[in-house]
Amino acid sequence: MNRKIRILFVDDEQSILNSMKRLFMNCDYDILTAISGEQGLEKIKNSQPVHIVVSDYRMPGMNGVEFLKAVSKYWPDSVRIILSGYVDTANVIAAINSGQVFKVITKPWNDDDFRNIIIDSAEKYYTQEHNMETSSVWKLVESLPLIMLKFNNGGEIVWMNPKAVEVFGEKMLQKNTTEVLPEIKEVVSDAKDAGEASDVVLIGGKYYKAYAAKLQKNGSSEGCILVLDLKVRMSENILIRELGGDIAFESESGRGTAFTVSRPAAGVKFDE
Repeated sequence: MNRKIRILFVDDEQSILNSMKRLFMNCDYDILTAISGEQGLEKIKNSQPVHIVVSDYRMPGMNGVEFLKAVSKYWPDSVRIILSGYVDTANVIAAINSGQVFKVITKPWNDDDFRNIIIDSAEKYYTQEHNMETSSVWKLVESLPLIMLKFNNGGEIVWMNPKAVEVFGEKMLQKNTTEVLPEIKEVVSDAKDAGEASDVVLIGGKYYKAYAAKLQKNGSSEGCILVLDLKVRMSENILIRELGGDIAFESESGRGTAFTVSRPAAGVKFDE
C-alpha cells in the first residue's frame, strides 16, 4: 500500500467503538471514531482523506444508511461499510444495491472476518485510486501530438492513440507489425529483447525517431509500446524511466512535457 489507511468507525455506543479500536490497535491503520453520523461527517471533513468508513446502522438521529449516503455524496472515493444485526432491513439492502455500501458486517462480528473485510476495503480503495489515475493518464496520452502504438507479444497492434489513427488509419489494428509497418519491426524486436530500443525509421517518405519499451506486469511480458516523433531533431532525446511502476516519457522538445503510459521492465535514456 502506498500510505497508511485512515478508518472512521461510527457507533452511538462507546463500548462498541472501544472494541473496534482494540481490534485494530496492532494494525498499521490511522483510527478515528465518532458517536453519531453528524459527528462522523465533521470528522471526515476535518480529517481528509478518510479511506474507509464503518458505521452502525441503528443510531439515534441520522441512521447508518443515511450517514453513508451523505458520505457517498460528498466523498464518493471512500469505501463504506455498514455494521448491523439487521441485514435484511430494506434500507440496508437498497444501499448495497445502489453501491453506497461495499460490505455489511453483522453483529456480533467475527474478529478475523472483520479484519479481512478491512483489508479487502483497503485494496478496493487503492484499486479505485489507481484506475482513476490510469484513466486520467491515458486521456492525457491521447491528447499528445505523438504517434503511439501498443503491440502484444505476437507483434499485433492492439492499441493506437488518435494521432496514430490519423496518420495510419484504424485498419492497422489487430494487424501484425511485419505486415503493416515492417519499418519498425527491428526496433520493436530489439525492445522485446533488451527492454528498450530507439532508432530513426523511414515511413511513407518521412523520417521518424522511434522509441520502444517492453511492457511488463507482475514479471510477465505484455508486449511493448512504441512512440514515433516526426518533429524530434537529432540532438534531442526522450527519457524513458521507471516511475512508480509505470513508464514516463519526457520530451526535451516539449519543454519538459511528461506522461505515463504503462509498466516498464526498466528505464533507460535514449540518446542519438
